[in-house]
Amino acid sequence: MHRVLWLAFSAAAAFAFARCDDGPMEEPLTADPPVAAACPVGLPVPAACYRGVSSKGAAYVIALPENWNGTLVLFNRGATPVPLDSQRVFSASRFLLRDSVALAASAYRSTTPLARDAAADVEELRRIFVRAFGTARRTLVWGNSFGALVSAGCAELYPAYDGALLACGTIAAALQNYYPLLDLRLVYQYYCRNLPRPEERQYDLYYGLDPQSTMTFDEVRTRANECTGISVPVAQRTAQQRQNLANILAVVRIPESGLLTNLEASTTLLKILVQDALRGRNPLGNQNVRYTGSTDDNALNAGIARYAANAQAVASPRGIRQPYGSRARTRRDAPRHR
Repeated sequence: MHRVLWLAFSAAAAFAFARCDDGPMEEPLTADPPVAAACPVGLPVPAACYRGVSSKGAAYVIALPENWNGTLVLFNRGATPVPLDSQRVFSASRFLLRDSVALAASAYRSTTPLARDAAADVEELRRIFVRAFGTARRTLVWGNSFGALVSAGCAELYPAYDGALLACGTIAAALQNYYPLLDLRLVYQYYCRNLPRPEERQYDLYYGLDPQSTMTFDEVRTRANECTGISVPVAQRTAQQRQNLANILAVVRIPESGLLTNLEASTTLLKILVQDALRGRNPLGNQNVRYTGSTDDNALNAGIARYAANAQAVASPRGIRQPYGSRARTRRDAPRHR
């Protein structure tokens, strides 16, 4: 598997490093050195592991193989926080330890999916690594999902990176990636009407979940199963469950295997974005969207919840530097839904 990963990194050279010359000025490095710590679970080979906290409050973990070959990979997680002792903290990059590659991962200073300063946190982690263990012969950055957006920022802003791998990257720009989550949240509620139930406190669905509730995703999964039978064999689903599921999947255009993963994102990440990062202001509108693919598109479009975007909330994510992939600096104005 790790050989395939190296091929992927070779292909990532297509994210060509015509390095931008407008990167931020380097600040003095004031963070404490990393300290020896237990390794995350699931590493494929023995390694010496270290942890610390950056000067801006971003916790991190480093895994150094016994015979480090001089290559450093900084792995960037997606929008959902991951514990530093989890196997997911390095994801598939952990297999590169077999090739004597050093790994480092930042938790970012912010737990919100905007993570405005995440690229700066990764760059500081790289500098912390260099101070503690020496300059890397080759430095690569790898990001999954939202982490790919962070990685693109690293590669464009800082001259130290020799390659980048953007996997399943949400690099359309920060805000545009949330429109499909809003769509799923609204389409799900139209068909299932159990998040919230009619007798429960009602709230605007762009909040993801009720601001006054402590509902977990296990409870969300239970309700999704009630509505669609997603967690039971097809033969055990009722006719109504099969129809609900078919309509949801057809309208939002995802496979059945992706429903629960995307539903988790459409509840949890919308909650973090709107409730936490934007203090209740909604940056996502669907007033002019027409939903298609259902058994009755007219009824769906007449009955689905509609929301207007808050102008201040829309403007807020523009403060995040968006990736361009080259020296071309074509900028777009307000995000367009679809």
